[in-house]
Amino acid sequence: MLYLSFYVVLSCTICAILGGWGYFRRYAVSRPPIGIFTLKDIAIMSCFIILVPFFYLVLPLWLVAVLLLLATLSILYFTFEPMLHIRWVVWLVVLILLAAEFGAALLFGTRNNAFFMVNNVVLVCGAKWPGKPLEDIFQKENDELF
Repeated sequence: MLYLSFYVVLSCTICAILGGWGYFRRYAVSRPPIGIFTLKDIAIMSCFIILVPFFYLVLPLWLVAVLLLLATLSILYFTFEPMLHIRWVVWLVVLILLAAEFGAALLFGTRNNAFFMVNNVVLVCGAKWPGKPLEDIFQKENDELF
């Protein structure tokens, strides 16, 4: 028997895939101000992704929360920047999304379906951007081959 959670996860996954597809067909993500992502950069990011669960166990909870907040802020900023163009509007949208999630956590608790709904919206909004640097690297390597 399939549970409701299966359909929620499936629908969020479909929204993230279709949203990412539409997003990258319509908008070009700006290059980072420090240059381009190389394969070494991706390897370092992959190592950090593998080590993050261990950091959760070792670091104090407040520090883990701050690190996740900074990561979420940067991902959401780079997601909305090509769409909105005006820096203060981008920050306003990002902060409204995070304030809605924080408010839902305070108002409903982190085990309530209302909080999960807000959290899933934030996750789906941010799920599109992290795949783009990989696409750029592999495209650049393919261009050099031909």
